[in-house]
Amino acid sequence: MPEQFCTGCGAARLGEEPFCTACGQQFDVLRVNESGRVDEPAHTSRALAFVAVMVAVVVATAGIAIGVSQGNDPADRDGSASAPVPTTSSPVATRQEVAVRVTPSATVTEDAQARAAELLARQKRQAKALVKIIKQSAKARDKVRNGVQLVESCDNPTRGAALLREAVGIRAAVLSQLVDVDVSALPDGKKAVAALKDAQQESLRADQSYVGWADSGYWNCWESATAFHDSDYQAGVSASGDAQKAKRRFVRYWSPIVELTGVRTFTVAEV
Repeated sequence: MPEQFCTGCGAARLGEEPFCTACGQQFDVLRVNESGRVDEPAHTSRALAFVAVMVAVVVATAGIAIGVSQGNDPADRDGSASAPVPTTSSPVATRQEVAVRVTPSATVTEDAQARAAELLARQKRQAKALVKIIKQSAKARDKVRNGVQLVESCDNPTRGAALLREAVGIRAAVLSQLVDVDVSALPDGKKAVAALKDAQQESLRADQSYVGWADSGYWNCWESATAFHDSDYQAGVSASGDAQKAKRRFVRYWSPIVELTGVRTFTVAEV
């Protein structure tokens, strides 16, 4: 029989006694076989086997728990893998980010305001230039009124005729200025100028007719206290009526320009 030893104190086992005679420990002996190798005690082998079984159970339980956890993930149920969640920055925009987003729109607004201001400045310049031309026409109208009165009353038909000729010269100068006047920025600017041209042309035709009447009136005043109204006079009155119609058209186009630019208004009698 192979020699046996106590695993507690190493004393040799003398026979089949269940306890070590040296330390009193239950024999858990090491057996040395004939080949010199030490055999593990039977109960030690059983303990190792039990430990191995318990480890396997723990591993299996952990695997089941992991599988259940993954099965509860909606991404796992539809077969898709869980994608890594991208890291996002704070939702609060930095000052630089705000500048990048705001600056383009702010620049567009500033540019639009600058263009609007430039357009309004052009409109005012063009409206003021037109006002200057209309004021010249007003001088011609005064000369016509005074000239007709001097001729018709026979107070001074010669002076009256001279005033009427001066009015003709003013009308012609006004018409020449209206040819090149720039009203491209004014609303209905071309229509306003066209109406003003018609008014000045008809007024010029009336003034020329009055001049003819004044020349004849000089001789008429020798026979009467007042100059009679001949065909030239009647032609002047007719042309003046046509001029009034054109002036009314001009005033209609001029009113929106006044509201836009703030220049002075004109009545039909003042054009």
